[in-house]
Amino acid sequence: MPYQSTVFEFQASGVPGELYSDYPVGCDAYVINSAGVTPNVFGYGCSIGTVQGQVQVGNPGGTHVFAGFLIMPKEQASFGTGGQPLAPTLAVPDGTVGDVLNLGMIWVVLPSAAAIGDLVLYDNVTGALTTVAPGSALPTGKSWANATVQIYPVTQTGLAVIRVTTVPVPPT
Repeated sequence: MPYQSTVFEFQASGVPGELYSDYPVGCDAYVINSAGVTPNVFGYGCSIGTVQGQVQVGNPGGTHVFAGFLIMPKEQASFGTGGQPLAPTLAVPDGTVGDVLNLGMIWVVLPSAAAIGDLVLYDNVTGALTTVAPGSALPTGKSWANATVQIYPVTQTGLAVIRVTTVPVPPT
């Protein structure tokens, strides 16, 4: 095995869906039920479902109320993937009771370059996150996630910290 020749200056220290700091936290427990349409992935955006006490990942039709982000991956039992119980996954099955954060700072995966202050969006179908610069229009198929990139800007797919607020960002 060769010696290490590269040391990254900024190494991430979190898992998607984990709390970043002791910043004030607001969260609610919900039954996660995306009706098998998409995996329920930690750190993804969720909307309040049509059934009391349930949320789904994403925002079907773009008409549901934003609930928050699925958090606390280390508190959930992992059922693995593909029939392999020890296969690593950041998803939980439908019917799982999970915490959904609507105020606080959490680790998330962003799929492309993002600067501090960029607005966070979530995909209406999958709940996956993206970002846009402040003042940008809402892209088709996305919903505002009441969050901004707060720490660790990314130049490609990578971990960042977002700050989630209880008021819409940007105001709608």
